[in-house]
Amino acid sequence: MKVFFLHIFCLFLLSSWSLGAFGKSAKTKAPKAPVKKPTAEDIVKNFTFVGDFDMKEETRSNSKEIFWRYPSTIPKVGFDIKLERSPEKLKELFPVTMGEGRAIQHLNSGRILFLDGKYDDARQTWLSGRARFGKTYDYHRRNDYFIASAFLYKAYQYWTEHGKKYDLPELRQDFVNGNTFLSSAFDKKKDIPDALLDKAAPAAYYNQAAVLYNYERWAGVVGAATLGLDYLRKTGRVEFRRDFHRMLAETSIKNQDYLEAVRSIDMTLRQDNDPATAGALFARVGDIYYSLNNFELAEEVYNAANQVDGEYR
Repeated sequence: MKVFFLHIFCLFLLSSWSLGAFGKSAKTKAPKAPVKKPTAEDIVKNFTFVGDFDMKEETRSNSKEIFWRYPSTIPKVGFDIKLERSPEKLKELFPVTMGEGRAIQHLNSGRILFLDGKYDDARQTWLSGRARFGKTYDYHRRNDYFIASAFLYKAYQYWTEHGKKYDLPELRQDFVNGNTFLSSAFDKKKDIPDALLDKAAPAAYYNQAAVLYNYERWAGVVGAATLGLDYLRKTGRVEFRRDFHRMLAETSIKNQDYLEAVRSIDMTLRQDNDPATAGALFARVGDIYYSLNNFELAEEVYNAANQVDGEYR
């Protein structure tokens, strides 16, 4: 019996020692490291948009139009025409055309007028050459590009002087005419080689799409942006690539094809390192979720948008 009680007593001591040691080790255990908050770069790289684009039950009045609803400093999406204004760079973009003959003289005479800011006179000179010589010389594609530029630069000047409004009748006509000649130079005649126009192509496709976007010609926007992306893929260049993807996303939103819109946004977030617009892209996805009354996903994406925008700007 004594042996039995002695055995029980030893087990009790061992148990007490084990519990004491465990408790002591628990008390001295190192504190957990704080959870690291994801950075803007982490969010852009790893965020996954949920492909839930079904309309949810309405819980409050909601417009059919998509627009920014939560207070935010993120700017609204817009695509304004972008033209080079530096005199020195303009000389590079509109160089002297080498060659002989009256057609070449028309090109170079118009160039001098254009660089002096006499856009109407330059346009008339180039239009005269186009009417007289047609396609009988090597640079007729370049001539169309120059005519387009005369229209666009005149319209751009008028646009900046009148509050940057696109709904002015005089402005609209010049922009439309400029786009017509851009289409001729970079679509109909795109297979005619010209190193100068190859250099100018991404900006030309962007400006063509931007004009169409601001006049709500959505099919034309898709066409110009797609041509721009195709050109970039073929040449390995990246200028305006994010703008083209954003334009395609906006046209998909107009057509309520939200899956395609988010695909375009997600693609440009992965492909293009452009911190200045990353927050706006996230916010646009938030707008899509919000328009579908999916407030939970909208809030999550808006929070990500504000964090990304806050860090990058």
